[in-house]
Amino acid sequence: MGIKKYTASGWVDAPFKKWSGSAWVEPEVKKWDGTKWAIMNQQQYITTWEANWSQTYQQNNNQRTNSGSTMYQGKYNYLESPVWGLMKSLCGFDDASMRTALAGSKITNVSLYLRAEHWYYHSGGIAVIGLHNHDAKPATFSHSKYSAVQEKYTARDQARWIDMPNYFGEGIRDNDYKGFSLFANTTQDNYYGYFNSVDGGSYKPKIKIAYTK
Repeated sequence: MGIKKYTASGWVDAPFKKWSGSAWVEPEVKKWDGTKWAIMNQQQYITTWEANWSQTYQQNNNQRTNSGSTMYQGKYNYLESPVWGLMKSLCGFDDASMRTALAGSKITNVSLYLRAEHWYYHSGGIAVIGLHNHDAKPATFSHSKYSAVQEKYTARDQARWIDMPNYFGEGIRDNDYKGFSLFANTTQDNYYGYFNSVDGGSYKPKIKIAYTK
């Protein structure tokens, strides 16, 4: 947004900003569209990003090297317990591209696409989704926030768009988060499952963010 000022070379645009309490920002310009006040000097965008890396980790937090193209959560409690123990996974995105797109934006909605290939029970299970700040798969598991969202699936081979808190998108924008984790800190059977990973083709994880700028 700008106002006009006269210079030696004629009328030119001059920026018009307001003090937010911490910085000079561009004010919203609104008009009445008949039902509500609409912001004239902002546009709304919805962008989807696909995952570009993923990794499963064992209970000791080291990478599970034979997990193939799958992200595991939980412990398999059938017969003898596998050596992997309580498993967890990380999944990441092109965070630099996301930050470029989201720079200066207001986040209005965030959702995560995640397909569960298998659960211990046919009736489904619970995905415990956390947040991390790794820009590439780390050698050992760690994440920044445990259990940002818990999502109940009701069957095997089920895909969902999961509502995520807006602070996830804000954290991506501000370089605090770069992806999500799958980690349920329990050995209960209804938390054991595995999910399509970065190699999942059309089923690979995705983040969709709605924002204005």
